[in-house]
Amino acid sequence: MLDDFSLTAWLRFFDTAEEQGLMNRGRARALRTGVQQILTDLPDGQQRDVRTIDFEAAFKRYLNKNPGRLIPKSMADYRRRLDHALREFTEYNSNPTAYQSGGRASRASASGNGARAKKRDDGAQEKRPVPAVPIPKQSGLALDFPLRPEYRAQVVIPADMTTEEARRLGAFLLTLAADFRPQAGGA
Repeated sequence: MLDDFSLTAWLRFFDTAEEQGLMNRGRARALRTGVQQILTDLPDGQQRDVRTIDFEAAFKRYLNKNPGRLIPKSMADYRRRLDHALREFTEYNSNPTAYQSGGRASRASASGNGARAKKRDDGAQEKRPVPAVPIPKQSGLALDFPLRPEYRAQVVIPADMTTEEARRLGAFLLTLAADFRPQAGGA
């Protein structure tokens, strides 16, 4: 069992998986690139233990820094791949000698043992599904607002929101307050 769950170890895992034939070159490099792109600027604690990564916050950071770079379907694909890659990394760290990649090219297929690879592919379908995560529109900015110490409000706004739109949104939010009472005269 390996005890290093850092971001650096996760990135090294892709190189190791490729070198040992646990994952084909294209898949290993694509997953590594996805991790590097999406998970930039992680807080220190999450860099030391990737099992604690807040994927939702990481994707929001990426979208805010790169508006319009990826379409929503691509973001959903990235999310699914990263979740799968984290599961594989965790499985590898738990027992490196017994690890088999859940991908199409595993050590079994590289050595010509197709039955072993098929068995793994069948087993991979039994894993828990990745929960759907709502992806903001391509040009939207997903923002968190610390409303209370224990509660963060979330809003998705257009990247080019106008002052008038901000006023309308603010007025709308006022109507959502539990203690809101409309004033006479429409103000």
